Amino acid sequence: SSEPVIKNFLNEYIADYEQSLVDQGHFYAMSMAARSLSPVSGLTETWMGLEQLLYLRELKKQAKLGDKLQDLAGSALSKTPLVALIGESREIDLASARLEAREPEFDEAEIKKPDPVINRALATDTDVSFVSEAIKMVNICHEDAAPLFVLSRLLGRGYLHNELREKGGAYGGFARYDLEDGIWYFGSYRDPQLQRTF
Repeated sequence: SSEPVIKNFLNEYIADYEQSLVDQGHFYAMSMAARSLSPVSGLTETWMGLEQLLYLRELKKQAKLGDKLQDLAGSALSKTPLVALIGESREIDLASARLEAREPEFDEAEIKKPDPVINRALATDTDVSFVSEAIKMVNICHEDAAPLFVLSRLLGRGYLHNELREKGGAYGGFARYDLEDGIWYFGSYRDPQLQRTF
């Protein structure tokens, strides 16, 4: 049975994920804070955030995981893949002729925003804490985007650095503005005083 090998691999993957919490905790906090602000943020949290870690922990508890993965592989590999071609024109023309004969299959899926999560916390076995707050703003197409971007840099390198690091003892603090999704983040990392930071 492949079950012990799969469980061992999953345990190693989860251990690596948990180890990354110390180095990348502020990114996980940002992802969790923004998960309900846009479909992309929701998917990012689901696939690469703390929600993924929680899912993996639950997955590890399931019986017959090998059979479930075998079924999933069979389903995924039976689909016609989408292809991107990069190369010289002559080579692309030759490959394109072969690909045109194939009919791609598409399953239409609607990406839904996750349910709003106003405040959320996750306890970890680390000596450091991370916090982030996310606020929906305008995106890059709006006239306020450039001033917001500049303001995020000034706040992060000036005021927040002084308040969170020099006065509060955090390793660092930030203000970030994601132009594409129009999300503003405040946060700190390796922070001994989360309440003061808020």
